[in-house]
Amino acid sequence: MYCEEGTPLLLINDSIKKCLPESNKGEMSCPSKFWCHVGATQNSQYCCPKSRKVKERCHLAPANGYGSSQIRRFWYDWKSSACKQLTYSGYGGNENNFLSKVDCEKACLGATPPISSIAFSSFANKLGIIASHSSTNKPRNADSDVESNPCELSPNKGTSVAGIQPSFR
Repeated sequence: MYCEEGTPLLLINDSIKKCLPESNKGEMSCPSKFWCHVGATQNSQYCCPKSRKVKERCHLAPANGYGSSQIRRFWYDWKSSACKQLTYSGYGGNENNFLSKVDCEKACLGATPPISSIAFSSFANKLGIIASHSSTNKPRNADSDVESNPCELSPNKGTSVAGIQPSFR
């Protein structure tokens, strides 16, 4: 029993904290920094740590997880503002994993894009590196015509300035 962000929450007796996904309060709910993982069986319903990198669950990338199960689930794609189907393997998923499309839409429909994508779009426009916009007005990389976050791009050798070679550490 594992979570994408580490180990499930353990109780004083070292047993795993069980939960119910609908429970917001009480004994069967998870503390605020955890979410209720729901796998293929009741034994795989336990509290997992929330992502420390992505604060909004609707912005998390889809995670199929691992295991032998093939469970029909839904995840929210903020880029297309739609809930999409995914096949979940039962363990190691993240919080952007919903039992039904209705649950996904209730939680995420209308969610704003992540701050980083807004900041990148603004930054890119200031630098003039946006070549064109699609019909959905999403920024595109001028070289590859795909969306890119500058922090995820591989370094470019570039050209030297005044004989100084660029350094990528």
